[in-house]
Amino acid sequence: NKRLIKEAGGVGSCLEAMRNFPDEVHLQRRGCALMFEMADNPEALSEVEEQEALELILAFINRDTSDKAIVDFGSRVLRKLGHTMTTTFEAGDGAKSGSDAAKSGSST
Repeated sequence: NKRLIKEAGGVGSCLEAMRNFPDEVHLQRRGCALMFEMADNPEALSEVEEQEALELILAFINRDTSDKAIVDFGSRVLRKLGHTMTTTFEAGDGAKSGSDAAKSGSST
């Protein structure tokens, strides 16, 4: 199902709906849940990153902190995205320059 959702453009469509209807709490809740489910698929996760979901989800978490589902699913997506970004950084994509690494005591 995740592959079909991704192939049909479901991630982008979901995020577009979330952007277009920011006051629809139920939509935000289900959108965060879908992003969490899709974050288990590496290809879909990259699409979530490309669609700038991070900023959108952060905005809804900050806005609807009383909605447990939005905060829960949104936080899970952010952790997944954060882990991916940290892993990518540690692997060398966008890593520090040699002089920056030397200053911080790490190597690239």
